[in-house]
Amino acid sequence: DAEQAELFTTVAAYAEEYGVNPERVFVCGFSAGGHLAASLGTRWQTPEVSEALDIPFGINRPTGMILGYPVLSYFEKTHMGTFHNAFGTTEPTKEQIEFCSPERGISQSTVPPAFLWHTADDPAVNVQNTLRMATALSEAGVSFEVHIYPHGPHGMALANEITATNTSMVEPRVAGWIELACSWMKTI
Repeated sequence: DAEQAELFTTVAAYAEEYGVNPERVFVCGFSAGGHLAASLGTRWQTPEVSEALDIPFGINRPTGMILGYPVLSYFEKTHMGTFHNAFGTTEPTKEQIEFCSPERGISQSTVPPAFLWHTADDPAVNVQNTLRMATALSEAGVSFEVHIYPHGPHGMALANEITATNTSMVEPRVAGWIELACSWMKTI
């Protein structure tokens, strides 16, 4: 959509000024934002997206995706509110479900590598979202790295004092995802 086009054209326009390589743009999202980042990574080339954007084809393809406790898959135990907002209805069609579930229709030739992390006991977004995406990436031959931490509430973000809203959000072991993601990006 328009925000997607603006993101990539802005990065390209200011790349030299900020010392950014416009050929290496990673998207990162958490929870519903993880759905948005994964949608960008898996649907950037679709006709619906291409037709809506007035940019050169492929400029909106991210180098990689970083997805933290993402809402990805439409299934019984998912976070239905995210999908109902995306669909604009509580009774989506099969086509809407297919298009809005980033783990469906993954292709090795179009989907960039992914780094995923989640906590196994996340009470708001079922860890099956991440596991289903990892399985889909594996089956398509798309490179990925996944980390499932045993415990942690939803919304941990950086899992440190910078983003914590309370002490349960501070978990040094989970905060290790940041260093792991930075290391992973260097391999892409």
